[in-house]
This record gives sequence, structure tokens and C-alpha cells, in this order.
Amino acid sequence: YAQDLQRSQLLNRRCAADLRIFLESGRRLLRTTEENWDDVVAKSLAWQSVPGSNPLDLDPTEEGPQAAYVALALAAITMVAFSNYMGPILLGQSLFGPTNYIVPPDELMDVI
Repeated sequence: YAQDLQRSQLLNRRCAADLRIFLESGRRLLRTTEENWDDVVAKSLAWQSVPGSNPLDLDPTEEGPQAAYVALALAAITMVAFSNYMGPILLGQSLFGPTNYIVPPDELMDVI
């Protein structure tokens, strides 16, 4: 990647960032301080030639309003499925079918 960066042909921002991290942390000379080595790495290669590598460039967000719609639809489907399939088993009530009581109202007074 360093040779491509010197020729200004490196276009992958992530590869340039990985190369810079590698040079700053893994290849530092023992007799230099971290601050001096960071300056040497910053000045030695043409980091500005990589598109999108400036500190002020922001990454586009992947999520938009579609993520909210998908989450809302998933929640609605889960609620309808639970109320239709598990609700009658657990509570004795069905959303779309006839009422099925655990204890019919006529026998409620006998239970109490």
C-alpha cells in the first residue's frame, strides 16, 4: 500500500488508515518519541491524496428511515402473531376467533 500511496494511486481510505496505524504503532524506531514519529509518518507519505481521508470527512450513515420502518413492522408482526397464536393458549382470548374463556362466566361464581 505504501508504494501505491507514494504514486497517489491508493484510493481505499480504510487501507490508508490501516497503513498509517501500522506505521505509527508497529514500525516506530526505538530512539524516537511517539510525537516525533507521528510527525515523521504524517509528512513522509501523501496521505491527502486518498479520497475521504481528511479528518473532517464524515462516513455516510447506513441507516435511514427504512430501519425504523422495518423495526416497526417487525414489532407489529410479532405482536399480531403472539396475540393470535400464543394468546389463546396463555390467556384464553383470541384476537380473531370466538371468545374462549379459561373459566366461563357462568362458572365464575362457583370458583370464587
